[in-house]
Amino acid sequence: VFALTRCGATANMKELVREDHVKQTPHDADANALLDLLNGRPGGADACPLWKKALDLLDDMRRDGIEPDVISYSAAINACGSGGHWEEAVGLIRIMQRGHPRLRPNKIAYTAAVTACGRSGAWEEAGRLFVDMKNAGVQPDRITFNALLSAMKNGHQPLKAVEVWNEMCGNIERADPDLIATATPDARTIAPDIISLTEVLGTLDMTKHRSLIQQIMSEAVDRNIVLREDSLDSIYEVDLSGMSFPVARGVLHYAMDRARDAAARGAEPVQDVTFITGVGKGQRYYGVPLDRIGRTDADEEMLGPKTPRGAPFMSTALREFIRECLREDFAPPLYATIPKYSEGTVIIRKDVAAAWFAANN
Repeated sequence: VFALTRCGATANMKELVREDHVKQTPHDADANALLDLLNGRPGGADACPLWKKALDLLDDMRRDGIEPDVISYSAAINACGSGGHWEEAVGLIRIMQRGHPRLRPNKIAYTAAVTACGRSGAWEEAGRLFVDMKNAGVQPDRITFNALLSAMKNGHQPLKAVEVWNEMCGNIERADPDLIATATPDARTIAPDIISLTEVLGTLDMTKHRSLIQQIMSEAVDRNIVLREDSLDSIYEVDLSGMSFPVARGVLHYAMDRARDAAARGAEPVQDVTFITGVGKGQRYYGVPLDRIGRTDADEEMLGPKTPRGAPFMSTALREFIRECLREDFAPPLYATIPKYSEGTVIIRKDVAAAWFAANN
């Protein structure tokens, strides 16, 4: 059964499990392996979606005298989340909560349900599950927190996302008391990482939340998430290559503020400011202003039926994204150049940088 799971032979697996049921006492490991397969495989030509097959398999297990366990339910929750059916995922968690004590949701099951809600932007339900988890004495880890951050991002809840970030950083006084609940996780297991930073920055609007972005970036630098102490970055040269667009944008602002402050203190003479971007490309979205990562329903209505819903706008080089941010985010605008023999860098000439420093000192 597990060998067929690895090669993705769904039909063969089902037949083998059926034969096993006829010949001998069935094992829940067989059914769990099939659930894992249904959770991991994308939809194909089969008319029945995989999340529905996972729910049907749970019913088959009960009919055949196999009581689904926590692993079974967790796999089914994952399958529902992958199919965009967060309501069904939450329903399975509620069944587990009402069941025998040995069936109560564990960290994996709760995290899978929060992730399912997050994918669909069901941020309120994700928050409720998070509180249920902590009140049940199940300690969330970094993966759970990142799933909750994703829910806040997809649900367009920037301030809630910041509150989750604050709890991860141990800033309890700035966290949401409704999400803190009763359990206090081990700070070492929930400290934010680059995924956390990407998610929280992806919710924020540069024009509305500039001070929050500055606060988050300072925390990220202090924690060595970005601009690490062992990196080759300096005041006037910063490597952005490999960063997501939201993180690169946050680092861009932090680096310019840092260079301005260094120049004001006389700690460093003004020089050209260089950002290393590489020449790779990432995805932007149709019709979305620079201040947002995703699209709202209003955006969809404005763009009309000819634009694929959720389709990428274009493959944009990080280099061009950074140049756009320099023009749009900063006042006065910062116009950068690309050296002929170093196309993976963006350079702000020192006279342009000095003028901006003077205007924003």
